[in-house]
Amino acid sequence: MEIKFRAWHSKKKCWHYFSLTQLIIGEASKDCLRYENWNQYTGKKDRNGVDVYADDIVQEGMFISVVRWDKEGSRFVYKTPTATVGLWCFYGYVIGNTKENADKI
Repeated sequence: MEIKFRAWHSKKKCWHYFSLTQLIIGEASKDCLRYENWNQYTGKKDRNGVDVYADDIVQEGMFISVVRWDKEGSRFVYKTPTATVGLWCFYGYVIGNTKENADKI
């Protein structure tokens, strides 16, 4: 799995996507180091093949949740009304992210 990130540019209101390799060898913009919000790629894709990142808003069935890092379990999770679920069993869709689509939460 490739280690990838995205960084939020608050003034331009857009994401900058890059891999850890690009960052190390200097191919990623040095400006992204100053961006205030970074999200890591979870290694999972949604049902449409879209990469799932931390802080993405996801929908599975009628449940809408935000992907988060669970420090205690050392895993990415999303929450349903009855449980916290490891992202490994996610079969839904990315419908936005917390920076651009907070109204969907």
